[in-house]
Amino acid sequence: MQQTFLPEPWEHQFLALLCQGMGVPDIAPIVGKSYNKDRAQFAAIYRKLGAKTREQAVALYAYRLGLRGDQFPGTEVAEVESFRLGRLGTCQ
Repeated sequence: MQQTFLPEPWEHQFLALLCQGMGVPDIAPIVGKSYNKDRAQFAAIYRKLGAKTREQAVALYAYRLGLRGDQFPGTEVAEVESFRLGRLGTCQ
């Protein structure tokens, strides 16, 4: 059985804004969260993706959407391609 990937709409919105280069403190109020109170929820998004860094989260999100790095603003082509080729982390 396949795991659900980011079932909540705010999580998708969070990652899309992160990919545009926005910081978490700026994204939090846009997605209806408090930066200080909801930090654990933001960290949980990274864990769901299997990412340890912001860059990995962006790359894995792009990968799971089926995008190449040059199609996804805010990430490096090499980072997405490394995930696509299975060289960084795990892609499920």
